[in-house]
Amino acid sequence: MWPEEFKEEEFNKYVEKHLDDTKTTEGIFAPWMINKSEFLEILGGHDPIMHSCREDSDLFNRMTLAGFEFIQPWNSLVYHLTGRGAGSFDGDPERHKKWKEDMDKSTLEFIRKWGTNVNHTSLMKPIVSPVYKKQVIINNPNPQLQNALEIWFNGGDDIIVEVDGNTFTQQDFQIIQQLNAIIKDSGELGKFELGNLKITINSLEEHQNSLIHLN
Repeated sequence: MWPEEFKEEEFNKYVEKHLDDTKTTEGIFAPWMINKSEFLEILGGHDPIMHSCREDSDLFNRMTLAGFEFIQPWNSLVYHLTGRGAGSFDGDPERHKKWKEDMDKSTLEFIRKWGTNVNHTSLMKPIVSPVYKKQVIINNPNPQLQNALEIWFNGGDDIIVEVDGNTFTQQDFQIIQQLNAIIKDSGELGKFELGNLKITINSLEEHQNSLIHLN
């Protein structure tokens, strides 16, 4: 809705009914609050490469790794006209088109940085998979496959994934999207095959903690 359409009195009545609620859960979503000095000194602020669309998700991952506790008090309520401000409301075509472009670009940067897409519980508590140094080798490549896979690898050689463009399937792509979690759960040094992928694990060193503070 537009700000002038906001039913402030109805909202305030709703708030009053819940002021005595004692329920708290573990998760985070906009709007959120944090001590400014911790935001700057521990985390280094928002990552500008995220272009305002995935910057909170990136920050929440970093907060998780830094040991912050996420507290959602259910008697703390504030209205948030996010769809109009950010452009996610599709009734404003020009702004919505720009928002979609920014969101797509920001999501790609998030994947490049974390090796996974945004992941969280139903209450928005971040689920952070380990970050490994990975590279992909594509046999029988094509431009579409190269573009699709490039963002999931950061050029390291701790984990090497060999792909054949002639046999690559959607299931193989799903494995690549979940590879960090798969390796964390059952990975060990050596070579093995998963779907049509040939995977070599030279090291299981994790690098996600190096992402907590912006350098």
